Amino acid sequence: MSNNNPQDDADSHTPPPSQPTDNERARRSFRNLLWVIIVLLIGAIVGIISFLLIAPHLVLRGGPLTFFGAPLKIDELFTFIAEHIILSTVSIALLVSLVFVYARIYGQTKANFALGIFIVLLALLLDEILTYPILQLFTSGLSTTDLYYSLPTLGDVLTILAYSVFLYLSLQ
Repeated sequence: MSNNNPQDDADSHTPPPSQPTDNERARRSFRNLLWVIIVLLIGAIVGIISFLLIAPHLVLRGGPLTFFGAPLKIDELFTFIAEHIILSTVSIALLVSLVFVYARIYGQTKANFALGIFIVLLALLLDEILTYPILQLFTSGLSTTDLYYSLPTLGDVLTILAYSVFLYLSLQ
């Protein structure tokens, strides 16, 4: 014989998880945006410090440097290199954050999709590190003439924008 008491049935079920309130969602969204801003600031600060540490050791060898056929002045060249170092460092900071986020997600869920994103992000991070301008300068003996001069500032900015949006959405 079974017990048909409705009270017993109610006790055997756990209540559904409560939905976050609009206030909780707004706080979480603000916290995630704050994290993205912090990562951007850390990347920019580390990039600026990196350039300031390397700038006194840069050597200009050879003839006049050109960019798309136009001669570059020394101050333009250093500005160009500084921008690329700073933006590349910000990209690395965002990628490191994304790798940690997806490593945590994979650790919690064991989802193959999260593992796939983690592997892709790790490959992007390694590519960004291997093409880092300071690494290129060290391998060329700190000679700016050996640095690849297609330093695409707009490409760096768009990449940072994409990584920032991806990090913000991943934290949701």
